[in-house]
Amino acid sequence: MQLPTSASLIAQIAISILIAVAVAFTTVLPFSSNGNLSNNNHSPMKMALILMCITSTSMQLLLTTLNGTNHEIDPRKYRSYSVRNPVNVIPFLIKSAAPIIIFIPLYILAISIYAKYDSLKWSDNLVCLIAVPPVIFLYLSIFDYNLRIFFCTTPSNIKKLVEEASGGDARMEVFLDVVLRNLLHSDDELVKKLGNNSSTRSSVWMDLEQEEQKRNDFAITTMADILLHKSSKDEAGPHLEDDILRLAILSSIGGSRSSEGGSSSTEPYAAMPIVRALCAYAGGIGKALLIIAGSNNKMLSGDEWVLPPAAIYMAECAIRGASRCILHSLNLASSSSSSSVMRGKNTSLSILIPVLLSSAFVLENGVVRFAEAIGGPMASNETDKRKLLQTVSPELLSLFNIINDSTRMIIECATANERLRKLDLMESLDMDCQKWLRSKKILSR
Repeated sequence: MQLPTSASLIAQIAISILIAVAVAFTTVLPFSSNGNLSNNNHSPMKMALILMCITSTSMQLLLTTLNGTNHEIDPRKYRSYSVRNPVNVIPFLIKSAAPIIIFIPLYILAISIYAKYDSLKWSDNLVCLIAVPPVIFLYLSIFDYNLRIFFCTTPSNIKKLVEEASGGDARMEVFLDVVLRNLLHSDDELVKKLGNNSSTRSSVWMDLEQEEQKRNDFAITTMADILLHKSSKDEAGPHLEDDILRLAILSSIGGSRSSEGGSSSTEPYAAMPIVRALCAYAGGIGKALLIIAGSNNKMLSGDEWVLPPAAIYMAECAIRGASRCILHSLNLASSSSSSSVMRGKNTSLSILIPVLLSSAFVLENGVVRFAEAIGGPMASNETDKRKLLQTVSPELLSLFNIINDSTRMIIECATANERLRKLDLMESLDMDCQKWLRSKKILSR
């Protein structure tokens, strides 16, 4: 959730300069009117063309990175079918090109100086000098636009994608391991704890609830620490391929148009750990936001912390996906014979209802407190919270609504289930979470 550091930005600029020089020598210089221009080490025209390539490439990177959160991808926007229309790329190009207008006078001045210095006439070389920056900028912008669409496209078969990512191994154990490691940022201890199904063999319901709650509390705290303080044990730096796979997994499980290939259709022993990981992921984001909002440490509360659109979207997917899996399990249990849902076997995911509610509470609390910390007024009730989030960020309001909807559906389905009505699913929740549910008029007592 940190903004790009100066070191990473400098590294990206250095890489872009190397790429620009390679493009100049392989694409621009060989096609200039002077065929041996690439062999002339002291040609002002050659230096001008190389400089234009470097400036255009670096400027496009800087403008994309420094223009607010334009460097962040909003999956909601790029998952829409309308963005695939070529006509819609025009507004994106106009928005991307707008900041570069201020550099046009400098660009014209540079060309004039070079033209006067080298006594250039209106020739192919001068045309090339003028055309290179717009062409490079246009190409990079269109490439960036299409790459964003590609990254945000939900895979048609997540199992197939994970199978390919794991080297072609189609076993369910491998699928589960890849999903857990990706969602939990490769933390071995978390993967082991959340992937352990030994507790489901117990026959004491309250013991199971308390055990799951303790497991979830530990996972939320660990996930928050991972998100705020990445180390060599977790992920030493940002890994684009891990983020892309995480987005694909979460959008497949909890996206607004998820297919039937999500975790709700997997074997129960795989669905249980995945739902735990989804709850830990969502709760971890909420816990991290609470730490940032309530911290006096400048390293945590400074301007370098933002909540990217993709992080908000993936939190939505985590909550929505966990809810879908539990609802799917409850529907299966209610439609099956009583012998198939014996309490001793506990194949239903209903045992994770308190876990989901706790994670939803932490996530919503973190979102609201974070919005207050970045300049919003204090919000004490539902109406104030909605107004606050609408003012600070409509994306946060969307996440807030999804938390409410998912929580309400889970409670309504659980209370409508005759078997679950005999159990007090809320007893393992802390008082703050119960108060939160009552404030939404979800719990009657």
